[in-house]
Amino acid sequence: MAGVGSDVRYWRDRSFGFWFLHIGVPVALLGAALGAGYTGGDLKRIVLDSHTSLRESVTGLLTLSAAAIVALILVRAAPPLERQLKVWLVLFIAAMIFFAGEDLNWGQHYLGWTPPEYFLENNHENEGNLHNTWPLLFNRLPRGIMNAWLIVACLLVPLGWRYPVRLLQGIVPPVLWPDRRLMFPAALVFATKGIRHLASGGGSDHWLLAIRHSELEELIIACVLVLYASMLWERLVRQRA
Repeated sequence: MAGVGSDVRYWRDRSFGFWFLHIGVPVALLGAALGAGYTGGDLKRIVLDSHTSLRESVTGLLTLSAAAIVALILVRAAPPLERQLKVWLVLFIAAMIFFAGEDLNWGQHYLGWTPPEYFLENNHENEGNLHNTWPLLFNRLPRGIMNAWLIVACLLVPLGWRYPVRLLQGIVPPVLWPDRRLMFPAALVFATKGIRHLASGGGSDHWLLAIRHSELEELIIACVLVLYASMLWERLVRQRA
């Protein structure tokens, strides 16, 4: 599989700033969110709990940034990209817009619009989104797909498991496979999942149990996605220039 994205030989030569972006920034985001949860009060409400919280806003901004970066790739890449690769990039953009839109409730709490009556009757949080209306299709299924991508593409393939690359070589262009730069932030997503399980041993009133850990996961996932989009920019625009 020569040339596959995970075959990185130059990663040791990366700058401190490069690794701070891929390690320090995700840790800082998670640490800030956990710090606000521990502090409680107005800080927790502003950072984590309100419908327009900083966590919500940053997650949406990161995801939309990932979509914007990949849209710029479609415009700036030279020579022109192959059709198959373009299709995958367009699907990525659509997925990022959906992720951000659902996370931000399509601007409901920012713009103050009222959801259609159907959502008021069928959405248990009275919000204009799909993931709380049809959770199996628009919440659990996308989360399952994302978890599989994080485990297989961001962790196992960079560690040397080539079976998925061979299996999908006619479907997924090699340039789309992540390299080792995404391993730490991807692992941090699952570390976030484990925080709640560790906290459950500290009693039902443990401060960690008052945090919606699924939303912390979404924050780190959004960070992984914008880093992935930046990786694609480097491969498809900078290295081809």
